[in-house]
Amino acid sequence: MLLTQTAAGSEVEATVQDTVDTITGFNKFIQEKGPDLIAFGIRILMALLIFIICHKVINWIRKITRASMERANSDTGARQFVDSLLKYGLHILLFLAIINSLGVESALQQRLHRQAWQLVLPCREVFPTLPVGC
Repeated sequence: MLLTQTAAGSEVEATVQDTVDTITGFNKFIQEKGPDLIAFGIRILMALLIFIICHKVINWIRKITRASMERANSDTGARQFVDSLLKYGLHILLFLAIINSLGVESALQQRLHRQAWQLVLPCREVFPTLPVGC
């Protein structure tokens, strides 16, 4: 019976030690990554705020455009086309802006950056005194 109690005691002790190690590891993770997580959370909240404000601005632009096209007695099909074009085009731009504000670099940005350097590098051969940042 004493042997069983000792085995059970050591098993409980091992379980308690595993739990303490897990909690200690979690606390260490929070201490190391906490500021980064808070900064990312703030960026998420800012992106959400940008989305809400810009969504209202997009709807306002669509409303003004619809009203001006109705005053001009434009065709219903043209009105719907322009409205859809504005709606989806501006929302795609908004989505790209939000993704960019979160720090994700799109393939388009990478390509434009690469093309800009392709324009600058030949100029360096002609003008070797160009600063590095140009």
